[in-house]
Amino acid sequence: MAGNEKKEIKLLRIAGRLRGTRELNLIVIIAAVSVVINIFQPTFLTRFNVQVISRQLAVFGLLSIAQTFVIIVLGIDLSVGSIVAFTGIITAMVFAATENVVLAVGAALGFALVIGFYHGILVTKVKMAPFVVTLGSLSIFRGLSFVLSRGYPILIRSPRIQWLGQGLIGPFPVPLVILFAVVIYTVFILHFSKLGRYIYTIGGNPVAARMSGVPVNAVIIYVFCQATLLASIVGLIVAGRMAQGLASVAAGYELTAVAGAVIGGTSFLGGQGTVIGTVFGALVMSMIGNVLITLRVDAYWYNLVTGLIIIIVVAADTLLAKRSKRN
Repeated sequence: MAGNEKKEIKLLRIAGRLRGTRELNLIVIIAAVSVVINIFQPTFLTRFNVQVISRQLAVFGLLSIAQTFVIIVLGIDLSVGSIVAFTGIITAMVFAATENVVLAVGAALGFALVIGFYHGILVTKVKMAPFVVTLGSLSIFRGLSFVLSRGYPILIRSPRIQWLGQGLIGPFPVPLVILFAVVIYTVFILHFSKLGRYIYTIGGNPVAARMSGVPVNAVIIYVFCQATLLASIVGLIVAGRMAQGLASVAAGYELTAVAGAVIGGTSFLGGQGTVIGTVFGALVMSMIGNVLITLRVDAYWYNLVTGLIIIIVVAADTLLAKRSKRN
């Protein structure tokens, strides 16, 4: 009974924090903007377009959640877009060679975990900056994707893999169901587990965390492994949706993931961020992309908007942090 009461109290505290927070503000903004856009573009809130947005939300949401965990511990993962492409190529190649879905999916997830592990080792043991490590991987795995595929798409003739990107469970797209499952897991990890407390502690003060007995290296390795694993799941979704592995896919997704995380309240100063806020931030980015496509605006404008959002939000968070320290 005591354990259940503690969990209920914690849930009430989290619900209480939503009032007046960025999450609530984002809900209001998303609802208001959706209504306004639908007035000028009546197709925006149609069932078909909502499904399109939800599929994109699943992709950006998973990558933004991955980025949130890494940023909370004062890191960043710039490789997630390349990992999406690389794991899609691996899935396509292994399935083409074996026609075994389990092997193809397992190879993609396995490679991703190895990549995340080496990211964590380089950051914790070699003391390399996460920016440098993952920037290197961004180039390595994008290049490797082109080398393995020779720049050509590799078809995936598996209905099961295609189902991951194209299928429905009831009225819901499969990618959205996957996102929902990941949200439940990551909310539990970040807000209801000892590991989550360790993650926030490391982000707040890594030195103090180490001195207080927190297994800093192990936690950081876990965070980077989770990031690449989520990127590989996105790789499977994207490959299934297109029914092919494509080396050029997901270029720039790392920036969209960062934008989704920072819009949702994840701070580059560390120790701050929530999964729910990140999902709302990813929804904002998905809506922006959808509106630009609907209005037939050049795709380059999306990159411009993404960059501006990152700069403005991070600058605002930094200024607010400085102001709070003065007070």
